[in-house]
Amino acid sequence: MVPVAYEYDGTCFWVGGGTTVLRTRKVRNVTAGRRRVALVVDDLPSFDPFVARGIRVYGVADGPLERTGMTGPGSFLRVVPTESWSWNLAGEPVGDDWFPATYRRHRPAGD
Repeated sequence: MVPVAYEYDGTCFWVGGGTTVLRTRKVRNVTAGRRRVALVVDDLPSFDPFVARGIRVYGVADGPLERTGMTGPGSFLRVVPTESWSWNLAGEPVGDDWFPATYRRHRPAGD
């Protein structure tokens, strides 16, 4: 597994950056035609109290595309989300109950 940078522009995710991303399995899979992808971004902002939050996104990827992102110029996959789940984005401490995931189906632009 190779960690990659990501950005969200309000419509799609941009995954990658730099030139080493071109050698990743992620890019090889997309260029071979396997364009359906999954992204998970999770975070543990605190251990005491324990706080966990994150998102899972299913989508369709294009690329790699050259662009300048937050990490500078490089190659990126553009991922248009089709479904997503998020949990505890408010960053509340985990207590006796776990926070349920929020599900969202995304519509293609223009629908």
